[in-house]
Parts: sequence; structure tokens; C-alpha cells
Amino acid sequence: MPPPNGDENATWARYPFDESSNLWINTAHEEALQWYAQIINREKKAIDYAQTFARRNAMKHLLGSRRRPARFGTFPFCAGGRRPAQS
Repeated sequence: MPPPNGDENATWARYPFDESSNLWINTAHEEALQWYAQIINREKKAIDYAQTFARRNAMKHLLGSRRRPARFGTFPFCAGGRRPAQS
């Protein structure tokens, strides 16, 4: 389906609404510009949250502030939970 005819200054973009229909949006319209700005701000906020959690988790890992193993002297990276042999 082609975009609607009408305003010569309008620029039209197709927005998939669901599986069977599309909406034609005049990208020069004020409401469309506000809607695009809102969507972009939501994406930025989601990225900020993800980066905050990634930064926090990286700092926890690098600083060693994770919990100690349950039994003293056991190391999860050693087979059988025993200390590596001393040389």
C-alpha cells in the first residue's frame, strides 16, 4: 500500500503496527517528532541501566568483594575442593 497523498511537504514512513497492518506516519508532524524523541529517550534510559549494572558487577568482580567459599580452605577452582600443592 503506498503512502497517502496530500501535503507535498510531508515525508511518510511506514510503521509496522501488527502482523497484518502498517501505519503511515508523517515524519514532519509535531506529534510524530515528539513520539520519536520519547522512544529514543526510553532506549537511552535502558542502555544507561544496563551499563550501570555491568559497571557495578565488573567492580564487584575486580575488587574481590564477592562472598567467600562456604568452608574455609576450599577453592571452587580446584578439583575436589582441596588446596593446590605447595611447591
